[in-house]
Amino acid sequence: KNIANMTGKEPAELKKLYEEKNLIGYLRVRLREQKTLNYLLQNAKIIETEIQKENSDANPNSN
Repeated sequence: KNIANMTGKEPAELKKLYEEKNLIGYLRVRLREQKTLNYLLQNAKIIETEIQKENSDANPNSN
């Protein structure tokens, strides 16, 4: 539906067009990727942590 809305075409018309051009597989992959990204964005939990800077005295390669 989203692609149909963006293009101004009916879903059935778009499906027929994709079938005629053998793009149904590509469309399925794109839709799966889009759904996966949407799921991840909606369910992601961001955890911020502090990164401690290494002490230069502890680095054996420093002069």
